[in-house]
Amino acid sequence: GGVAVLDHLDPVGPALFHRVAQAVQGADTGVAAPGENQFAGAAGADHLVVDQVRGHADKGQVTFLLADDFVAAGDRPLAAHPGYGSAEIRHLIRAEHVEALEDLICRRTSLAISGELSADLLDELLALLAGERGWTAERAADERARTLDRLAALHDVTEDMLRARNDTTRAAS
Repeated sequence: GGVAVLDHLDPVGPALFHRVAQAVQGADTGVAAPGENQFAGAAGADHLVVDQVRGHADKGQVTFLLADDFVAAGDRPLAAHPGYGSAEIRHLIRAEHVEALEDLICRRTSLAISGELSADLLDELLALLAGERGWTAERAADERARTLDRLAALHDVTEDMLRARNDTTRAAS
């Protein structure tokens, strides 16, 4: 075993691949598992560690189709968290019918529970959600305030704490 590296998705690639693979693990996709040559063709033989991907063949082509879709959609690492991509987040919003920022950060991703959520990331995710849902600036501001209120009430996470994480995140970059 090891990490399957999709160089053309870097720095999103490895994390994206494993989240997508985990999402389809055990799913009955109805798609026949691709052969080694199809795996190599997904990203080019020079960019894909084929041996490390063979273990995911039983999940069908879904993992690679989603990754290819993200690339085709112009996936870019989030500015506030390069381990996630913008197309991946948009896909989560659509596929999981996300209607609330709290749902996105607390249930559809591991960002809140892992302690990786910052104010910058919250705002970046909100912008993607608002764009997908066609929200007005006022609606987005209301959603931000509601989410911050709930984070404080339920998890003792304040906006000041999230702002402090901005500084930590920027220093690590």
